[in-house]
Amino acid sequence: MKKIMRYLLAPFLCLLVAGQLWSGTFGIDEKIALENSIGKKIEEIVVRMIGDRNIIVLVNIEHNPTIEQETRQIPANPADAVLPDGESNNYLPGIPMEAVQTDVVTRADGTFSQTMKLPDFIKSISITLIVSDKVSDAQLAGVRDYIASMVNLNVERGDKLEIKKMFFAENKTEKMEYIKNIVITQLPWFIGLFLLAFFIFGPLRSFMRNLVSAIEVFRIQADTRIVSRSELGMKRKGGELSLGGEEPQGALAAAGAVKSLPGGTPGQHFSFINDGNINSLIYLLKSEKPDMIAIVMTYVSKEYSSMVLNSLPQDLRSETLKRMAVVRQYRSEDIQVLEEQLKERVDYLLGGPQNIADLINVYEEEEREKVLSDIGREDPSIVAAIRKLLVTTDDIMKLPKEHLYEVYKLIGTRIFASALKGVKDEIRDYVMANLTEGARDMLRQEIDLIPGDLPVSRINQAKKDIITAMKRLEEQGVIRIQREG
Repeated sequence: MKKIMRYLLAPFLCLLVAGQLWSGTFGIDEKIALENSIGKKIEEIVVRMIGDRNIIVLVNIEHNPTIEQETRQIPANPADAVLPDGESNNYLPGIPMEAVQTDVVTRADGTFSQTMKLPDFIKSISITLIVSDKVSDAQLAGVRDYIASMVNLNVERGDKLEIKKMFFAENKTEKMEYIKNIVITQLPWFIGLFLLAFFIFGPLRSFMRNLVSAIEVFRIQADTRIVSRSELGMKRKGGELSLGGEEPQGALAAAGAVKSLPGGTPGQHFSFINDGNINSLIYLLKSEKPDMIAIVMTYVSKEYSSMVLNSLPQDLRSETLKRMAVVRQYRSEDIQVLEEQLKERVDYLLGGPQNIADLINVYEEEEREKVLSDIGREDPSIVAAIRKLLVTTDDIMKLPKEHLYEVYKLIGTRIFASALKGVKDEIRDYVMANLTEGARDMLRQEIDLIPGDLPVSRINQAKKDIITAMKRLEEQGVIRIQREG
């Protein structure tokens, strides 16, 4: 047993007393690796500081090639760590240390710790930095301070830092590649923004404007409550029903309104009389007998009968009123014959102020005034009669609120806005004051969108469209223009 123990302890004691020894020398490979590492770090930092990649970094290290690295196994007994003079231990792999500078400390748990001092591998370091001549001196001063602090240059041991400026030729290939990369990466974004802007300011804008216009039309209809003529309300005066508003006769005739004969017999005769031919009727009745005039005045509306009677000579008007005050009985056939004859004469009555008014109403204002001026030299009274029959943009101010809405709905916001660009301020204020808030806001926005250099021809055309619409609605009996005289 003792013999076996002796064989087991012998190798163990030998392992503790001495370790395997190997050694090497720091050479040129380590020097080059360290120079490249320092140069790469300096280049990366300088590029970030000056924002220019045209730099060259040269690092030269003068090292100590005599330092040997040695690795030994530490013996169990600290006393055995004493080495002969001039020898060195390598207690950490790859790091040479002086054995005479090693302190051994015994810990409480029986283990040992050592504090070691590394020898100096670098004798001196020399750094040369070449930058572009476009870099300012202020930037180079900051670079110099930062490199000296980072590398910890020591002037006393011979460390050097030199910075030079040099002209760098432009690399066209690199520049083209850079531009190509920007175009490839950014072009899809520009195309997407262009398509988005085109969609927003093109089809989408048109669709939203049409949608808003449609909604506003419904809102106008709801605000004005013009669904049928009966919604304007009826007022009872002295036992007789009459319209509370100024309902046009044309609309009444179209609705089949009935006027009473003196004897109380209802009828619908002479319903062909309207604003378009009332002046022709007046012209014809001036040469008729009081009896015939009285019959016609009995059937037409009060507005038309007043117009006719006021246009007759004093004697003829007095005789006509006398005939109207007497109750007479007529046969239906006689009234029908009289109506047909009068209608035929009115239809084939040519010329007159009404025809001239219809003709020149579509002229430009300057051209229309020139025609009236030429006619006025011959007969000023005809010019006065024609002016009463003309429809102009000034007549917008003669329309009640509900009639103005009828014109607005027929014309549309865009044409109405274009026409208002060429009218007087008082007309524009009147229109804005009589529209609903929603219609007023939409019309004001449309006016703001109209360019300042809108051609005069387009403005005049828009004004003509309004005049045509007013004449059409007046002929249909939808609106009535309050004319003087």
